[in-house]
Amino acid sequence: MYLANLKTHEEKEAFLNLAFMIANADGSLDFDERVLINLFQDEMNLEPGACSFQRQPMNQLCQAFSDSQSRQLAFGNLMTLAYVDDYDSEGKRSLLDLIQQELSI
Repeated sequence: MYLANLKTHEEKEAFLNLAFMIANADGSLDFDERVLINLFQDEMNLEPGACSFQRQPMNQLCQAFSDSQSRQLAFGNLMTLAYVDDYDSEGKRSLLDLIQQELSI
């Protein structure tokens, strides 16, 4: 996961907002997705509630990552989250494609 390597609180908050977008892309937030999001928060040393979860434009969230390493790290973990429930939805795949484009990966 290596999310502790995200450099700023802004990167961590942007990542968690993207994670919630991915987890909810199929219309539900299941148990495995909640567990993984909690693990993400723990790894980044963030207390529950430390980040504000708001609907923000995806391009704005993606611009928060300062370098290629942060973008790749975030995207890899978002892919893990997208498939943690073993359910492949068109919504999640489409959102991952858009995020990948915005992150220039």
